[in-house]
Amino acid sequence: MVDDIANGPVLATFVVFYFFYVIIRTLVHRKERLLMVEKMNVHPDSVVPPKKHSPYSYSWVRVAGLLIGIGFGFLTTYIIVCDADNMHADAIGMLMSALLFVFAGLGMLGGLILERILRKMDEKS
Repeated sequence: MVDDIANGPVLATFVVFYFFYVIIRTLVHRKERLLMVEKMNVHPDSVVPPKKHSPYSYSWVRVAGLLIGIGFGFLTTYIIVCDADNMHADAIGMLMSALLFVFAGLGMLGGLILERILRKMDEKS
């Protein structure tokens, strides 16, 4: 029975809903913490002035890096599978999953590095 759950769409559905639950829980806790800080009357001299934020948002860089990484993962899997004639279907699925995760992670890492570079350039100007 455990094998049926682990191999089926039930596990994927659980992971997706758990991911959304964690995100919503984090946002709710953040709002609660902000409300608690606002309720406390902090002495004005002890408050650190907020950092000057850039008017530009670079979150698109991370998403673009993720999508480019996924594209490279699919392309690499396609090239490997086209060259291998006698590859088992399970091996192809495992190879595709592994390469997608590796390249998506590399894409997000590249996007994070590029975002930091862009923010530094924005702070200098």
